[in-house]
Amino acid sequence: MGLFGQFLQLLWKNVILRKRQKHVLLLEVVWPVFIFLVFIIIRQGTPPEKKDTCSYNEHAMPSAGLVPFLQSTVCNLQNPCEARSKLEIRQNSMNSFAAAIQDLTPHFSDEPTLRALKSVKTGTKLAKVINTLSQNGSLSSVMNDTNFVVRKFFRDPDKMKDILVIN
Repeated sequence: MGLFGQFLQLLWKNVILRKRQKHVLLLEVVWPVFIFLVFIIIRQGTPPEKKDTCSYNEHAMPSAGLVPFLQSTVCNLQNPCEARSKLEIRQNSMNSFAAAIQDLTPHFSDEPTLRALKSVKTGTKLAKVINTLSQNGSLSSVMNDTNFVVRKFFRDPDKMKDILVIN
């Protein structure tokens, strides 16, 4: 018995079962018609609304990792439908931000920039000293402070000492 013969025998068995159980046949026919009528009634009760073309925010999939998945899920709970132009502007700004970071990365890894960033710490100390001077008005209170050491403000203290002594 080939494939076609098995298929015909299966159909014949189905016809015999339907003849013996008429209530099952009735249920199999009436149930889809009933569901279809419910859909028609719901559709007539709420007519469609015309909306402009819009897009939804992108969501990270679980394969991206737990934190990005939870962030995108929690941050987009309301799931607003936005105009296409707003979404494109946001994506373009993120692309330009990423490009700026990529362009600036070599500059932040070179030695002069790292030295300049380290000198910011001493600059804040100097600003605190100037602020204290402007508030107190006395130089002696600043000089007695243990954090204020003039030597720390110069890259080459010996060279600065030579300049001050010679001039």
